[in-house]
Amino acid sequence: MLHRFKKTAIALVSALAVGMAALPAQADQDAPPAGTNTVETLIEDMTLENEVVLGNPNGTSPGRQYRGVNSMGNDPRGTNTPGYWRDVLVDPDYGDADLWTAISPWMFIEPTDDNNAVNTRVHIGQIRLNILRKSTNRWHTVQIQTLDGALYPVHLMGNQVEVPSLRRVGNAIEVLPPSKSEGGLYHGWGQLVGYPTWDIKAVHVKVDAKLVVGEASLPDDRDQAQYLIQVGADYYPNKDARVGDAKLQLFDPEDPTNKESYYSYLPGVGLSRAKLVTNEWRTFNFVTLNEAKAEVAPNKGIDAAELRKNPPPLN
Repeated sequence: MLHRFKKTAIALVSALAVGMAALPAQADQDAPPAGTNTVETLIEDMTLENEVVLGNPNGTSPGRQYRGVNSMGNDPRGTNTPGYWRDVLVDPDYGDADLWTAISPWMFIEPTDDNNAVNTRVHIGQIRLNILRKSTNRWHTVQIQTLDGALYPVHLMGNQVEVPSLRRVGNAIEVLPPSKSEGGLYHGWGQLVGYPTWDIKAVHVKVDAKLVVGEASLPDDRDQAQYLIQVGADYYPNKDARVGDAKLQLFDPEDPTNKESYYSYLPGVGLSRAKLVTNEWRTFNFVTLNEAKAEVAPNKGIDAAELRKNPPPLN
């Protein structure tokens, strides 16, 4: 991904629910049938191109436009962050070799330029975070969480967020995303949780989603809908850290002494390719796959061959 995206989009999360996540007593009541997600779907979600090329309003990155990436991968420390991020830290402390010790999963819903639906919502199940531990070589389900979220500008900079039109259906949500890309996107997230990150071999995030009619009294325009979902995760230096903290402030290389131009974001574990939401359930996966495009360094995850032999919980 090019610098402009790094500056913006893997990460402004301004209102996370924080704590050690406990799994809900119940999983999604309305969930896709078993077999909807497969290991090959995981691999394709990290290696194929976006199903629709995202537009480029207000600085959306070419990287995010075309495919997913593996960024920090399974090595959550400042020395494994992209240089364009590490080199502009106002306080260089978080750019050192200390392990970052917290993680949060997230997702985006973004309309394509060809979306014409105004009465279509996206029904989204709980976001799930699975971690493959080095010590056991077993997948650990860290959280199954109903999404929180907000409407953001497509570049995800600043605090210009809005409350979305949203309804809760059991453990799922039905959100009305912006109808056009210039209107922004829906950014949803799970919990920020502390974790023994030294033991991370691979990270997997998934959500299930489908299109539903917004208001029954209005025409069903799902056939005119084009909404894309991407999923990913962020590491945090610790579970008390926030994106706007002074130690996470970044300076503008073109105006380094101007404090008014400071900004902040997190470089991210990585993100998936963008796939269309349809009338039928689809699963959207991010996994730290070695065959995916590497943003910082190669082999910061799991090989596809090993993933096929030892997949995370798929459904």
